[in-house]
Amino acid sequence: YNEYKSYLRYMDIGDCHPNLPDDEEAHEKCLVLLMEKREVTDIVLAVTCFLCTLFGVSANSYSFYFFLNKTRDLPTCMYIVISATDILTCLLVLPVGICLAAHRDPLMFTSKAFCSVWGLTWELIPYYSVFLVLVLSFMRTVVLIRPLTRIRKTHIIVVLSVYGVFILSRQLLGVFLGHSHYRFQSSAGYCWNQIDNKQYQVQGERGRDR
Repeated sequence: YNEYKSYLRYMDIGDCHPNLPDDEEAHEKCLVLLMEKREVTDIVLAVTCFLCTLFGVSANSYSFYFFLNKTRDLPTCMYIVISATDILTCLLVLPVGICLAAHRDPLMFTSKAFCSVWGLTWELIPYYSVFLVLVLSFMRTVVLIRPLTRIRKTHIIVVLSVYGVFILSRQLLGVFLGHSHYRFQSSAGYCWNQIDNKQYQVQGERGRDR
């Protein structure tokens, strides 16, 4: 019911709107309407997740195999890493689709270890995937401007490693300090890093006492 109250702020369906009077019967009708609409939406999203996993993993696996059997120059290695990253991204969508198809039952996300690992990976992969494309674009630009310039693999490996450590430490800093943790959110259908509001509230009260 609390989750429904938060959704009501964005609803404008029939008699359901943000300024709905505090009438229990009216809210029950809106709650039923919301659940019906969300069920249809969840089915559409679940099917989309399954299709993305099926076609995404298949296409990127072919790409990964193709570049894996070519000469291992720097651009080819970059394409191999990008293909592997995209495969992982598509696989991460599968648990979300299963959760949505099961009426947002956490299922695999009930495991704290799985929830934390999945949530961390899900937050890191988009940043790293975009950064890989950025580095590849930079390499192409350098080759176009200075065709005789040779870009060393070690330099690229250092850049990718430093960026990976940076985004990983940024995500884990709050967890290690106890300011946030990964947990399942039914409104989203997956796990994500949430700030511990209670701890910040206690710190705020201590600050006011001082």
